[in-house]
Amino acid sequence: DRWLGFELSRKLWDRFKIKTLSAGRVQTPVLGWIIERYRENKNKKTLLYIVLENGLEVVFENPSTLELILDKYKHGELKALVKDLREEVTEVQPLPPYTTDSPLKDAFTQLGLPVTEVMKLAQDLFESGLITYHRTDATTVSSVGLSVAKEYIETMNLGVSTPRTYWKEGAHECIRPVKPIDVNKLSQYIRIGLIKPSAKLTTSHLRLYDLIFRRFIASQLPSAKVLVQRYKVVVNGLEVDVDKNVEIIEPGFNKVFSIIRAGRRVTEGEYNIKHIEVKKIPA
Repeated sequence: DRWLGFELSRKLWDRFKIKTLSAGRVQTPVLGWIIERYRENKNKKTLLYIVLENGLEVVFENPSTLELILDKYKHGELKALVKDLREEVTEVQPLPPYTTDSPLKDAFTQLGLPVTEVMKLAQDLFESGLITYHRTDATTVSSVGLSVAKEYIETMNLGVSTPRTYWKEGAHECIRPVKPIDVNKLSQYIRIGLIKPSAKLTTSHLRLYDLIFRRFIASQLPSAKVLVQRYKVVVNGLEVDVDKNVEIIEPGFNKVFSIIRAGRRVTEGEYNIKHIEVKKIPA
């Protein structure tokens, strides 16, 4: 503060003529961050969204022939060409178990739960002995965790248990269920009194538990095998490479924690344009 803050504070006084302003090790970098974000937000890039007659959506960034494309589309003269099509089978690995930050995003996007509520729900689940400690940045799975997953996978005939420790240095392990009990069994056991949580569990508690449980079990299942189509789409001289999952050959972990979606196949050839949209977003 003495080396940096005092000098910057004086500059603020001179610039704004207000001697109550101050700068220091916190205010200065935060202010710099705000200025950088403001400048980035002023820099825009143009995205051209095009939907083909077969339902395929493609995006072109900063298209050089935008005006000509829009004019041709307006007069019904615009076509898209799909070429250089090839197919290959790829292997998709499961995601690691949750750490503190990752379920916050999933709980918001999938369950509609705000961050503060998610942490409160996780605290209740932890205090009730249903999940491991929820404040951790380690993905590590302990030997106990591996046993929990193996028992559930074998009991439910989900496939072959594929032990993965996801080792990462830290004081705690990943966020995982303490017992091989899915949300249906948990609800049943609570209802008949076999499990007595320390807090009254709501629907939101159970939905979060289900998310944590499925993510963990999926992390211990085999990888998925997916058929991918790779091709180029050309519109008025603009070209973009496209990779699309078109078939799940072996679901593996995806049958427990679905992150892979399969779209429709395409064939090479010329297509009409069904819809066009132009958007400007921060660069």
